[in-house]
Amino acid sequence: MLLAALIDWSRQPLWHTDVWGHLAYGRVYAETGQLPDREPLLALSEPVEYVAPAWLSQWGGYHLDRHGGAVGLQLFHAVAIAGSCGVLYLCLKRRDGEELPALLILAAYVALEWQQILVIRPQMAALVCFSLVLLFFRGRRRTWFALPVLLLWVNLHGSFPIGLVAPGLMLLGESLDVWARTGTLRRVWSNHHRQRQALILACLTGVTLCNPYGVRLIVEVLTFSGNPNLSTLVEWKPIYETPRQGTVVLVVVIVSVIVLMLSRRRFRWREGLPALAFGVLMFASSRYIVWFAALWSLAIFPHWCDLCARLVLRRQTPRDAAQLPRPGWWIAIATIGALACTPFGWAVLGRGEWSPRAAYGSRTPLAATEVLAARVPKGLVLNTMEWGDWLLWSVPDGPRPFVASHVQFLPARVWDDYQLVSKSRPGWREAAARYPFVAALLDARKQRELIDELDRDPRWERIYSDSLAAVFVVVDDRGRD
Repeated sequence: MLLAALIDWSRQPLWHTDVWGHLAYGRVYAETGQLPDREPLLALSEPVEYVAPAWLSQWGGYHLDRHGGAVGLQLFHAVAIAGSCGVLYLCLKRRDGEELPALLILAAYVALEWQQILVIRPQMAALVCFSLVLLFFRGRRRTWFALPVLLLWVNLHGSFPIGLVAPGLMLLGESLDVWARTGTLRRVWSNHHRQRQALILACLTGVTLCNPYGVRLIVEVLTFSGNPNLSTLVEWKPIYETPRQGTVVLVVVIVSVIVLMLSRRRFRWREGLPALAFGVLMFASSRYIVWFAALWSLAIFPHWCDLCARLVLRRQTPRDAAQLPRPGWWIAIATIGALACTPFGWAVLGRGEWSPRAAYGSRTPLAATEVLAARVPKGLVLNTMEWGDWLLWSVPDGPRPFVASHVQFLPARVWDDYQLVSKSRPGWREAAARYPFVAALLDARKQRELIDELDRDPRWERIYSDSLAAVFVVVDDRGRD
């Protein structure tokens, strides 16, 4: 199933938003050979110290695109999704006979993660690291392997504190389980395994300093969500303000309550406490669903297995389990075969040519960008935020976008003005007049009102349009003064 998912996801078009901004930043790091002190791409960015929590993902993504093209990015996206699902499956399945319940929980996990995994971004690498940390902390002999995983995570994405918080909550939950079972606190920390996990958690805390910025990175990550510009983005809103994800979460919560009521298993705080904590955090930001999905899977799985064994499945006898096929060399052959069936594999084997139209998402303004780059070699472009990253990547020496998805680098005044102009709210003309725009790249579907306004304005001329985008240039720049 995972190999089929790998093949399918490797054929999914690349999203048109922030992946290109991350690659553009990675290109800057690769070409200059260093991390910049100031934001290097946005024309209107804040003159503050630049900290890049995802620098390694951005640098690696650029080189992946440079050597593997868009099909290489597609393959990485597919491997990250299949890899996180595969590791979570290993976390779930502990005994023979749990295969089908584990697959059903994986399906629910993908449903919870769906909106988050649609876009290839550094967060995908962090999701794999998170799954590995959970895997190692659920075992008793390989917990130390979490150290190199977190070391990599610290430089891949700014979500690395989750790699400390989730295991810490698991350890606290296990302590609550012991206290509830024995009625004494003496035995909570007398166990060698819990002592070792506490020591590893302390070491993990020290690992977070192993990055190019040191303590500055930790401060940046912990204060990042307080940026006022983020509050207007859908993915940073509370879960109840995101209808699609909120509906899935509501269904999952209802089903979970029913399963817990019917289960004969004792509720364990080791898995339940982290799931409850991150469930509460989703009411602050829907982005916590990325981590909640895996923690919920671990918490509900024992109860789901119990329910399946009683109502649906016949529990296997040891003899039945012994007859199950075991993994072997055929898994390696199947994996190689699956990779050969991906667009990347076809390109390597010389059996197909990469087509930008097929690899890029249908919402990527390829034709409009070509027209814009040909007619407007320099200057500031009024653009929809979703296409700002594509402009940064596709026209590196051309016009600069007004805004891009890394809105945390923009002054609050600039971001507020963008909200006014892009949605044609009252006062948008005065806000637009504060900036030296030379062109505009607008979304034909989402910004129809603004397109009509520019069509009626003699200072703007439409030079290109299709079903996706419209391109305008300023005819008389003196008229705006």
